[in-house]
Amino acid sequence: MPLFTTRRSKARLMPELDDQPLGKVLKPLRQPPMSGMTDIQVGLLAQLPSASHRDWDRKAHRVSVLAQCVMASQLPEAWLAHNPHDAIAIALHG
Repeated sequence: MPLFTTRRSKARLMPELDDQPLGKVLKPLRQPPMSGMTDIQVGLLAQLPSASHRDWDRKAHRVSVLAQCVMASQLPEAWLAHNPHDAIAIALHG
């Protein structure tokens, strides 16, 4: 297999990599926003980074992928309104 090629591959690397809990959370977050779903989506956002406890690499990866997924929505503001002292909510809002 050549190292350098001019042909572009159709294969795409998923941002969640092998993190199945992250993939399960991203699926409903990628859906178009519906009324009444904000609290459920904020709950999904809140539980995922804290589930990785002391695995800082996984936590940082999850937060960066979540930030890319929700940057154009109102979810970071809603999460920050629910948990104003949560460091991850503050970072995601920023």
